[in-house]
Amino acid sequence: MIQHQKQESEIRFARPKHRLFMIFIILIFIFILFSTLFYDAVYAFFTGFYQEENAEQVQTKSSFALKYNGYDLTANARQNLAKEFESYNIKYTDYNFYAQKGRILDKNGDVIYSVETKPVLYTSFYEEGRNRVCKYLYGDLTGTEGISPLMRTIPNINPDSLADTLPEFPTGYDVQLFLNPALEMQIYDLLEINHIKGGCIIQDLPSGNIEVMTATSVTSTESEKSGLTQLEACLNSDFLYHIIRKQEPETQESIKKYFDYQLQSAEFEQQDTESGEIRKILKYCFTTDFDLIFEQQNNMKTSDVSEISPLHMNSITQRLFSGVSQPPCLIDKVLDAQGREIAVLPEYPSTEISVLPVQEELKACYEPYHSESHKDYQISVMKYQPEKYADFKYITGVILSEDKKIQKAFTLYSKDEKILQFTDSIVYFINQEYAQERRNESETESVSEGE
Repeated sequence: MIQHQKQESEIRFARPKHRLFMIFIILIFIFILFSTLFYDAVYAFFTGFYQEENAEQVQTKSSFALKYNGYDLTANARQNLAKEFESYNIKYTDYNFYAQKGRILDKNGDVIYSVETKPVLYTSFYEEGRNRVCKYLYGDLTGTEGISPLMRTIPNINPDSLADTLPEFPTGYDVQLFLNPALEMQIYDLLEINHIKGGCIIQDLPSGNIEVMTATSVTSTESEKSGLTQLEACLNSDFLYHIIRKQEPETQESIKKYFDYQLQSAEFEQQDTESGEIRKILKYCFTTDFDLIFEQQNNMKTSDVSEISPLHMNSITQRLFSGVSQPPCLIDKVLDAQGREIAVLPEYPSTEISVLPVQEELKACYEPYHSESHKDYQISVMKYQPEKYADFKYITGVILSEDKKIQKAFTLYSKDEKILQFTDSIVYFINQEYAQERRNESETESVSEGE
């Protein structure tokens, strides 16, 4: 009996502990409840301004899910981007500069470079060299602009930037060049077969159009141009430099202006890696229809100021014998997606030879003769034998047929003296091109007569 009472008293004594435990659980639940309400109140307070600004927006399940999962920044960023585009009034802009770039075409209208062009992987060195030039023109090489903006400039397809349906993704204009791939490849193969690391430039004499700009070597003579020897200062122009120095100051300026020779300049700063000193480098700029070409190397000596690029050298020959000063032209026309020509090319200024009193003195530097292979071709060439500080040898001149239907200015350059012996080979290739064109014209005339 006594034992039973003892157990009952122990139970009564333990009941207050159960009450305390239950009170503790209830307090925790109340705390969680009030914490949630406090969080909602704070959240509502700080988001009140945002909701007032966007009162017209209806709360949806998707927007609630974004807030619940913490994606407010993403949602807000998209809304802000839409407002930003709207604030720029894109629907009123004339051009869309964010279009995919167009293609580069050769003189026949065939595609030679585009955004889909893949690396050649040295299966064809000519293709690799041509792509190198095209990448430069395309603006894909570091530090170059090229004709890239022109190939992105197209009318805005969608007049309303806030339209419900997106327009077709725009593609920029195509740019057709004067480059002749058949002639380029023949000359490239000539140099490659003879193991000559060098290049060739050919321009149409009356117009200055660039038809050939090829090289068997993409080894850079200057860090500036990423291996485009056609555009790098490597040829000595002392014949012009010495004649300029003998003239009166006013005459000197007219000669420089006519040949675009050291007329424009740009100053750069370079830090010496060893001493840390900053030195200024003056580079001359040669003007073409697709870019400015800097023409003084970083490591040039003071006596080397007359070195210029092969394209500039060829332009001097072309201007001297054509009697007209104008930038070398690589761009023939600009075409839209339907192949229609778009008139967006600027008019380049030209200067007549009458302002150049030393024309005959300069022409005397070129030796005239007839081609051994084709007697009806008159050739005038100047072979420059480099001195101690000039490594490259070159031959530049003009090729004229008796009927005047072929008039070309050319420059061959290399460190190998064999390059001086290939003038007749150039005449042969050009004559082949001319003969093929004549055959095509005859066939066209025959078909017309037959019809």
